[in-house]
Amino acid sequence: MIFDLSKPTKKNLSKFLKSNNVKGNILYFQKLPFKKLILKIENKKKIYFVKITYDEYSLKLSENEKKGYNSIKNIKLFNVPKFKYIVKNKNYSISILDFIDGKKGNFFEFQNFYNFKKKNLKKKKIKDNLNNILIYYSKLNHKILNDIEIKKIKLHIQNKYGDEKILVSKSHGDFMTYNTLKNYNSKIVFDFEMFSNERSYLYDYLHWHLIPFIRRISYFKFLLSFNSLIKLVENIFLKKFENNFKIKIYNKNLYLILFYFEKYLNYKTEFSLSYSRRLIDDKNYYKTKNYLRALKSILDNKLKI
Repeated sequence: MIFDLSKPTKKNLSKFLKSNNVKGNILYFQKLPFKKLILKIENKKKIYFVKITYDEYSLKLSENEKKGYNSIKNIKLFNVPKFKYIVKNKNYSISILDFIDGKKGNFFEFQNFYNFKKKNLKKKKIKDNLNNILIYYSKLNHKILNDIEIKKIKLHIQNKYGDEKILVSKSHGDFMTYNTLKNYNSKIVFDFEMFSNERSYLYDYLHWHLIPFIRRISYFKFLLSFNSLIKLVENIFLKKFENNFKIKIYNKNLYLILFYFEKYLNYKTEFSLSYSRRLIDDKNYYKTKNYLRALKSILDNKLKI
């Protein structure tokens, strides 16, 4: 039986789950970007989340999420929901996660996430780190390697800083308030689709603090003022990081450059896929364009391109 997952109904989804031996009553479902569905189901008085992916890109994200959950499932400093693949084929994947609920967290409530990261630190040359980043995103979208702007920035960083070293560690990849929950004494981190075993140590910290700020102001055209604001905010948060985690960070500018380069690469990857597959509307098209423009402006300013 063929199911059109792009136009889901409760009735069709129930049949789809049944055909894949997933038992339970659907309490609600929601469509997510990049051809994903999240369902809340009840089976034998227990509630679960079911995630369905049905696009090449979302299938790759789901596979990566599995690696992320498996990599950190035994960490006791914070909680993660149990993740289980039920079905995975070339057309779709179905995974089941424990039901989680609570209030969105703030960074200082999730500092244990960084205490965990400190336990698997190692040093790596910038040129090796750059290659890892490009390999990571080429697996999601192989065409991104041919992007002229990406090649130019990568070469510039490599020529200038290639042999310098930075700290790398395991990384959530989308560490943000909306991917954390707190309830009672439990601190939960979830959504590991962008997980990496080896990413700049400061990446998740900068992602949490800088991305909301950049998104908020990236629509303004005064890029000189914009870059001055960014510099001020960076200094504030980097000092806070050193004070909170009692660790001295050398070559701070390199961590910032790598962070902005990867976010630029990340959004270029998503944007090219969204636009080519018509997964993005006009409003979000211009929002993403402005955001890419802002990230490019920061990189140009830092690298003096």
